[in-house]
Amino acid sequence: MVISFSFSGNVAGQSPQRQAYNKGKYRLLPPCPVTCRKACHKMFTQDHREIINDNYWCLSFGERRIWLDGHILIKPVIARAQAALDHMRSHTLIYHLTKEDGSKITVCKKMFLHTLGLKTDGTVTEFVKSKLGNTSSLTETSDKRGKAEPRNKSDWEKIRAPYQWIPPTSKPLHS
Repeated sequence: MVISFSFSGNVAGQSPQRQAYNKGKYRLLPPCPVTCRKACHKMFTQDHREIINDNYWCLSFGERRIWLDGHILIKPVIARAQAALDHMRSHTLIYHLTKEDGSKITVCKKMFLHTLGLKTDGTVTEFVKSKLGNTSSLTETSDKRGKAEPRNKSDWEKIRAPYQWIPPTSKPLHS
């Protein structure tokens, strides 16, 4: 059995406690239903899906983003029935999982997310937004916390302006 990615032990930047937490939180979910048009449930065994899930959650955050980049294809929408409007989607996502022999097989969104133990597509949506918005790097993200100016911040020049005309006194105010 050949796996396209395999990591053992402590991965750079991720503690064993974090790995255990991720494995407990993102357990393998059931495959797509029998009515799936792509018949994904027939292509992957439960054991192989568990291997993919374990290997994915052993990766660090940056390595998981690189893994997603290799398994999600973003294609632009080719044809439309009407004129393109701003609110219409501009791209299509194609999901792939790696078989035991190393070949990538196209799967449905539900099978992809459930194999990774994800209940919603928030991780994928955030990844796609960052990839479409910033093509220079998948792993570099800046911390935007604490950069906004407080709403209750006062302009000290406006506060001092009315008192500029008062001359300083040499006598104390209270004698």
